[in-house]
Amino acid sequence: MGSVLSLSRRLGLLAYAEENDCWIVEDDYDSEFRYQGHPIASLHGLDKANRVLYTGTFSKALLPSLRIGYLVVPADLVSAFRAVRPAVDRCPPTFHQRVIADFLEEGYFPAHLRRLRERLRTSRDMLAGLLMERMAEHFDVLLPDQGINLTVKSTGSWSDDTTVSSAALKRGVVVMPLSRMNVISTDRSRLLLGFSALSEQEADVGTRLLAEVFGCKEFVDN
Repeated sequence: MGSVLSLSRRLGLLAYAEENDCWIVEDDYDSEFRYQGHPIASLHGLDKANRVLYTGTFSKALLPSLRIGYLVVPADLVSAFRAVRPAVDRCPPTFHQRVIADFLEEGYFPAHLRRLRERLRTSRDMLAGLLMERMAEHFDVLLPDQGINLTVKSTGSWSDDTTVSSAALKRGVVVMPLSRMNVISTDRSRLLLGFSALSEQEADVGTRLLAEVFGCKEFVDN
């Protein structure tokens, strides 16, 4: 949904971890893709007691085929993680790691992220614009400040996200019904759409096909 944990809750989690001698594993997901406002401080950046294990990946910012992630741990845990590492996975090629290390150390990564954020912001705004142009009577578009997905919420013309998702899939359009991710809530009025690597042509065709869903037999019968 793109919601952000408040600073008070972040500090509360860190205090709990320190008081109870436990760890927080932080996957700072999509934090590099922020489009409005100042960057949000990670738990790891706020941590004064070394209770956070910070993990991430280069799959979205660089290439998924690199298959390289990272884990930042307190200095006194490095030897333990190094000992366990060979037992849990195979190391990615050293050559790829060295190339990424040089890319970071020579200062190219921040400039790359700035260009990538602008492209993603353009894709986000393009998709949101097409959705509102073609389906405003069916969707409220919730524009995210961060990440590579946006959500839409029913205006009341439909009430079952799985029905819409199934009908869209038959037309070759993938949208995720958020009700599948609910643990307690019975809300079935939201869909998740991705906009990374989305060309103008793909967005045009995809939204046209999605607009057809609301006149299809499966949707009307529902």
